[in-house]
Amino acid sequence: MAQINCGHAQGQMIDHWETVVYDSTLWKYFPGTSDPGNSWNNSDFNDNAWLTGVGGIGYGDNDDRTVINTTISVFLRKIFSIVDRDRIEDMILHVDYDDGFIAYLNGVEVARANMGSNVTIPFSQPSAGLHEASLYQGSSPEAFFIDKAIVENLLTNGENLLAVQVHNESLNSSDLSSSVFLSVGITETARHYFPTPSWFVPPSASSTAQFTSSNLPLIVINTNNQLIRDEPKIEADMGIIDNGIGERNDLTDTFNNYNGKIGIEIRGSSSQMFPKKQFGIELHDEAGNSVESTLLGLPQQSDWILFAPYNDKSLMRDVLAYKMGRDLGRYAPRTKFCELVLNGEYQGIYVLIEKIKRDKNRVDISKLEPTEIAGEDVTGGYIIKIDKETGTGNGGWTSNYPPRGRSNNQVIYFQFDYPKASTIATEQKQYIKQYVDEFETALIGSNFKDPVQGYASYIDVDSFIDFFIANEVSKNVDGYRLSTYLHKKKNSDGGKLFMGPLWDFNLGFGNADYCTKGNPEGLVIEFNSICNQDYWLIPFWWDRLLEDESFRQKLSERWTTLRQSKYKSSTVLTYIDSIATVLNEESQQRNFQKWPVLGQYVWPNYYVGQTFQQEVDWLKHWTEQRMAWLDVNFSDLITGVSKIEPTGFSVKAFPNPFKSDFQFEYSLEKPATVSFELWDIMGKKVSEVQVEHNMSGVHVIKMDQHDCASGLYYYKVRLNNGAFVTGKIVRQ
Repeated sequence: MAQINCGHAQGQMIDHWETVVYDSTLWKYFPGTSDPGNSWNNSDFNDNAWLTGVGGIGYGDNDDRTVINTTISVFLRKIFSIVDRDRIEDMILHVDYDDGFIAYLNGVEVARANMGSNVTIPFSQPSAGLHEASLYQGSSPEAFFIDKAIVENLLTNGENLLAVQVHNESLNSSDLSSSVFLSVGITETARHYFPTPSWFVPPSASSTAQFTSSNLPLIVINTNNQLIRDEPKIEADMGIIDNGIGERNDLTDTFNNYNGKIGIEIRGSSSQMFPKKQFGIELHDEAGNSVESTLLGLPQQSDWILFAPYNDKSLMRDVLAYKMGRDLGRYAPRTKFCELVLNGEYQGIYVLIEKIKRDKNRVDISKLEPTEIAGEDVTGGYIIKIDKETGTGNGGWTSNYPPRGRSNNQVIYFQFDYPKASTIATEQKQYIKQYVDEFETALIGSNFKDPVQGYASYIDVDSFIDFFIANEVSKNVDGYRLSTYLHKKKNSDGGKLFMGPLWDFNLGFGNADYCTKGNPEGLVIEFNSICNQDYWLIPFWWDRLLEDESFRQKLSERWTTLRQSKYKSSTVLTYIDSIATVLNEESQQRNFQKWPVLGQYVWPNYYVGQTFQQEVDWLKHWTEQRMAWLDVNFSDLITGVSKIEPTGFSVKAFPNPFKSDFQFEYSLEKPATVSFELWDIMGKKVSEVQVEHNMSGVHVIKMDQHDCASGLYYYKVRLNNGAFVTGKIVRQ
């Protein structure tokens, strides 16, 4: 249960930072082959029977000072001394871990990552997912801020205990890492502890004293000295100041957009590792009941997200993805940039986002009452998702069909989102499970292309095409396999299964350095063949859908239409510039003073810019390159083949564009039979010629295409050995 304390106003100024606990000192440790005991993380626990070793305890990756046998977990204890608690203003815990951990200070949890939300985690429980250590790769460990209120409530002069339990993703994992550092911000010049590590970067002292107004709306939250946890929500007060476009918003202004109670919790899965936390918010009345209200001009609802862009240093990838999603003519969460002040402390740029929820202004499906369990009533609406079981994980079921290319026993797991697992009726569970089962069975069956008996009778095909485009244009490394939502309408509303809404694109648009990587080339649907060791793989659906000529034709039509309108490069780049212009006025400077990550690698950055403008320019250039690459390489999907460029075989098509005929010029290393195919954007073959050559060298063939309509065409030049080259050409 990750937590952050934000319960104090501005304190004393920090003079310098020192480290009170180093990983390279002696620690007590207990390999997790059995239960260490309920009080293992308390100061009075007797750890005489535990082993002693130099910190950096684990195995694999050659990054451990104390190497232990393979285990699912390891428990650590470190006694340290504090000279003067009153001179300590803040604390930062740095943990380099593989794959999850929970940390305790004097028996009380102070930080957690990748371990789900249960208060007590048994020794035998695996982490919630994979996470790679950073130090051995030359990067800094992750930081978890522990502020003054924790110091005042938990820290004592004299001896204190830092206890950490580290868990592996699997007992079969090849590595486990645990390196822990605890540093303190001290308000006097005297030094009592150790110098900070070479990679340590002091956090900004930015606070309300330096922040008074903004060109962005202001959200001010007061938790009244309570810890914010990832659940349950705590009661807090929230006010919003929004004086309109072009007007200043001052902290001294009246709360004119919202002024009332909220429930607030930390949200997210892997994002909980970052010091800049994101929050889930529910609007409350004075009695703590849920109420609906419009916020910053967005349609009224009770549930909202305060998203915290941190590893996305353009600050806009999610906002861009949702805008491009709405440009498809489908619902995607609406967003508003703002700046957040939490208990008197400036927190940087946030994005207010609509939470995915059944609502006429969000996911517009019928309300499903617990009593609607038969006939037309039980047919909808439903929202399900494919995702990690952390975050807002719910109950669900496992697909009957495993992902293609899996390396172990990976499965596809569907989760109930609406109705929630805690309220959905048994009959409703059975209905939506059976519907999805039937869809998958139809899709994998021999008659899958049949419009009546095949997959098309179960799904809204156009929504699947749009979802495919949204994930591929952003090259979203999580696409199709995580944060993947689907919804089903009631039979009286058509009854089919739709993809969407879109969600969670902060690792898209070239912001991931693993698996599908951050270069603008390549398709996300190839994830399973690139990273088949990953626990979360892509369902078989997408490869199978692309085997259907009808699906490919519709995809081609849709992409061509979008590229002539909403997805024109100039249109998308202008939108990116419009966001950058607003943030560049003043707010991005404050954000990166608070969170100094520019020029620093933050998992899993593919590109690291030195300035905000460099990050924006790179995003623009990447997006333009990506769409241009898709223009060419979607032809492979349309023709159902992959592009091959064999050594010694080159092809030129000219003139391009052409009026009535064009020529192919090509070189052969040896005699061969060459075939030439021309396809229109619908995937229909419009021309085919075959020529036999008895000699190597350069050859030219004229293609008379005066009967072809104007437009874009794809060509495929094939050798008799099976190798071929593809490209595109335009008839004027």
